[in-house]
Amino acid sequence: MRYAVERKRRNGDHKLLFTTSPTINSTMFPVENHSNETVVSREFLEKLELEVFLQRHIPVTVYLIMLSLIGTVGNIHAILVYSLRYNPSNYRTFVVWLGFIDLAACCMSIPFEVYDIRNGFTFESDVTCKFFRFLNHLVSSGSGFLLGVIAIERFRKVCRPFSRQLNEKESKMACVITVVVSSLLSLPSFILYGPTMKETPYPDVMGSDCTVLSSV
Repeated sequence: MRYAVERKRRNGDHKLLFTTSPTINSTMFPVENHSNETVVSREFLEKLELEVFLQRHIPVTVYLIMLSLIGTVGNIHAILVYSLRYNPSNYRTFVVWLGFIDLAACCMSIPFEVYDIRNGFTFESDVTCKFFRFLNHLVSSGSGFLLGVIAIERFRKVCRPFSRQLNEKESKMACVITVVVSSLLSLPSFILYGPTMKETPYPDVMGSDCTVLSSV
């Protein structure tokens, strides 16, 4: 399997080939050949990204893992309590929907971010990158919009108690519309994101990371 990215240099195009074969010396440094190609092993990039991860990203990774674990337990608890212990109401509907959205963020989006941080120079899957960036935007915007709907509903309950209020069916419809709108707004992620060149501590060696495409 071979991995190729390109980088512009003053003397023309410079192609970097990442290969799984042991083509470099025991020090794991890239070697320049006569065809203006730098050949490095995948093992070199993996060791390099591990070194960068251990030096820079341990605190944020620990923080994200804690958020994921606490958020998963808390949202599952909220979903079960409000689904089983509360009578049907618009308030229960909002809390359960918000719990599922936040649970998706804790169980899927945050672990993906941890994976992306850990594999900062060897992220290669285009489909995985696009899907999880879409999911990240979906749960973020969906949670925000739903909190806005809940705020409006609370305002009407407190400040307009004699006006017409949302019923349970209308609350469910508002949640569905919120998710649909968030999904539509997140669709550009499939175009904007993908595995893209990323600089490493070595000037002539480029890795691949899941971020905004350089061609956008």
